[in-house]
Amino acid sequence: MGGVYKIKDVDYIGSCKCFKERLRTHNVCLTVPSKKEYNAPRYKFIRENNITIELIILEECDPNLTTRELEMREQN
Repeated sequence: MGGVYKIKDVDYIGSCKCFKERLRTHNVCLTVPSKKEYNAPRYKFIRENNITIELIILEECDPNLTTRELEMREQN
């Protein structure tokens, strides 16, 4: 199941088709320096503040929604 989420204790809202897979991807980007997202401000902030990534589900969505439809819900 996917939808719109925020990362606890971080100013970040995102959307995805699968929460479990997105959590895994966030953790990879957080811990693997060879990933281009590794130096993104949100991941630097998370590392500097020893935050464990927890997704807070804001809205569960139909799994048939497109990525664009999920992004539109994320921005509302």
